[in-house]
Amino acid sequence: LSPLMQADIADMAKVQLDTVSLLFRDFQPLLQQLTPKTEAAQQVLKQLLAWDGNAALGSRESTIFHLWYVAFSTLPEPETGIKYWHHYPHYLFEALRDGDSACEARGMTCLEFATQQLESVVTELGEQALMWGEKHVAVFAHAPLSQSPLAFLTERRVAVPGGRYTINVGWFSPEDFTVYQAAAYRQIIDLNDFSQSRFIVAPGQSGHWFDRHYDSLLVPWRDGHYLPMLTENYTVLQTLELQPLD
Repeated sequence: LSPLMQADIADMAKVQLDTVSLLFRDFQPLLQQLTPKTEAAQQVLKQLLAWDGNAALGSRESTIFHLWYVAFSTLPEPETGIKYWHHYPHYLFEALRDGDSACEARGMTCLEFATQQLESVVTELGEQALMWGEKHVAVFAHAPLSQSPLAFLTERRVAVPGGRYTINVGWFSPEDFTVYQAAAYRQIIDLNDFSQSRFIVAPGQSGHWFDRHYDSLLVPWRDGHYLPMLTENYTVLQTLELQPLD
């Protein structure tokens, strides 16, 4: 952050919207050690190693990497009975780098298991991987109507960039990659000039699903836009006045 000591609003927005995967940057040197046998997997690995780590909506490499990571996270399942260990990247990193008893229990090295999982992902993907935005979709559920037949009226879905280990975070389910945690509210305060402050909230400013502002900010939020945070000289559309009971 040292280059940003004189940061302005645009600089801070760039930080908040950063979708470069730190997880991929950590694993990239280890991925170079994988030795897939099929030509298709070799080409995919070459494509993956050339990726800059940006989990953008149109990135197919992001889809490949995250599918592989989730598949590799099943490493200790035979020993633990728990399928996914994606919450423990340090363990998985060290297992891939140094080896682990979970690999020995599978009768192979961790690099061999990682290669096997890459081969499986490539087979599953077929000729071409989906773009990340086709796989990584945020669901804005409505409590409690998302648990009812009215869910189709109240839920909102939008493709989002980022991932579990990006600043612009998008925590997803390992089963279907549905995003269930994200930075739904963003705010930038200009301490030098409060009138320049910005904010955005998804899916909208109204909680009423018949209101036009219920989901009006969903796409602008996803695309990295902000609204001015006005504290004076703004138009008042409605006023709510609370009166004490007599």
